[in-house]
Amino acid sequence: MRILQSALRDGDAVLILPVILQEVLQGTRDGAQFRRYARLLAPVPLARVARVRNAAAAAADYYARLRWQGVTIPPTDCFIAASAIASRWPLLTTDADFRRIARIEPRFRLLIPPGGE
Repeated sequence: MRILQSALRDGDAVLILPVILQEVLQGTRDGAQFRRYARLLAPVPLARVARVRNAAAAAADYYARLRWQGVTIPPTDCFIAASAIASRWPLLTTDADFRRIARIEPRFRLLIPPGGE
C-alpha cells in the first residue's frame, strides 16, 4: 500500500481494475482496515479492459500453458495480466505469480517496487 500511496501523492497515473479492488478489499483483516483501504482507493479511477473477450481467452491460455508446465496460479491473476497486456498497461505488483506469467508472455510489463522481488 505504501507504493500506491506514494504514487498517488506524486500525481502518477494510476488505474485499478475492478477485480483488483475486490481482491484488495476482501483480503483486509478487519472492518477498520477495509474502510481505510476503501477510502484510499476511492479516488483511483477504475480501469476499463480493452477487448474483454480477447483478455478472457488470453487469460485462459496463460493459465493452461502454466498448468501444462505443472504451475498453478489463481485464474484471476491470469485475467489481470491479460487485461494489462490488452490495454498496454504495466502492472505494479510484488506477487510472484505475475512473474511466472511474464516468463511465458513477453508483452507483459511488470513494475516491481524496490524490495518487492
